[in-house]
Amino acid sequence: MAYRFDDLGRLDGVAETPQGGIEAPAFLTRAGIFIYRADNGTERRELRPASEVFDANSLATLRGAPLVVGHPGMVTAENWKEYSVGHVGDEVKEDGGFVRARVRVQDSTVKERVKRKDLSELSCGYTCDMDETPGVYQGQKYDAVQKNIRYNHVGLGPPGWGRAGGEVRLRMDGVDHTVVVGRPLEPSTHTVGMSESGKEAVVETPVAPATVTVHVDGAEVERLRGENDALKAEVAALKAQVSPERIDGLVNSRIELQNKARKLLGAEAKFDGLSDTEVMAKAIGASDKSFRMDGKSAEYVLGRFEAVVALEASASDATSKVRTDAVNAPSEKKNELEDARARNEARSKDAWKQPLTVTRGN
Repeated sequence: MAYRFDDLGRLDGVAETPQGGIEAPAFLTRAGIFIYRADNGTERRELRPASEVFDANSLATLRGAPLVVGHPGMVTAENWKEYSVGHVGDEVKEDGGFVRARVRVQDSTVKERVKRKDLSELSCGYTCDMDETPGVYQGQKYDAVQKNIRYNHVGLGPPGWGRAGGEVRLRMDGVDHTVVVGRPLEPSTHTVGMSESGKEAVVETPVAPATVTVHVDGAEVERLRGENDALKAEVAALKAQVSPERIDGLVNSRIELQNKARKLLGAEAKFDGLSDTEVMAKAIGASDKSFRMDGKSAEYVLGRFEAVVALEASASDATSKVRTDAVNAPSEKKNELEDARARNEARSKDAWKQPLTVTRGN
């Protein structure tokens, strides 16, 4: 049987208890490969399979397990009063690949150290049987497999204790999120090993955990989420605007506008780079040289343009009739033709005074 003390995570979400202590939710451990170093510098990689970590009999040994500072050794009935500063709650369960529970600190001195975050990380002490069969787990080689895991206690330690990675921790600060860089399977900074007699202890070489703690303002997170939702809605609206049907409608509307404008400007008129409103203003200017678009709304320009186009069509019909009649009576109809042209020019110039009946946009 082997003895293991695996450093795990940090304290977060601490609340006062009715008895004057503090309590916090915690991720106590996880499945995966853990690294252990011997005093001679050699490295040993041990797999903690999910089937063993989340085994009901194993989890049962965490319920009510004593909470201690550091790893004073295996906690027994004889030394419990000396070392215990609290305990693990009765509800211990799997949560997203981790073992989750609540941890309670009752000792007043330790409580203050936790609140200052001098003690902020956890480490489980347990026994297990070793299967020395090597293998590969998630692409990582291991030397042996831990089985029949039975927990003895959970230790409190300083920042940087986390063998199981930064994701395994007690939750004390709701706006702190720990990101595991590259998701290492076995980051650790401190490990203690014991012989089966329990008399020999070895402090192993520290290995820095590959974690980064990012401080995030909750209100800022919500603001960014709102902006993200607004951008998604805007993108959806833009996609709807560029649908094939929408594009066909815009092209046909532009062609119709240019055809109307060329009736006033001539068939060779060019409109490259001009907006719809600028095209209409240019056409109006052909009938009324004094027209200026400055300060005019798009609705005004549209109404004026439609009125001028309508008058031009009416005048063209009248002029055509006069020209046809003039074939039979040129001396009499010539003056009528000139009069029709004069009336058309006058109506075009005063078209903006007429009531608007067209209200569509560009």
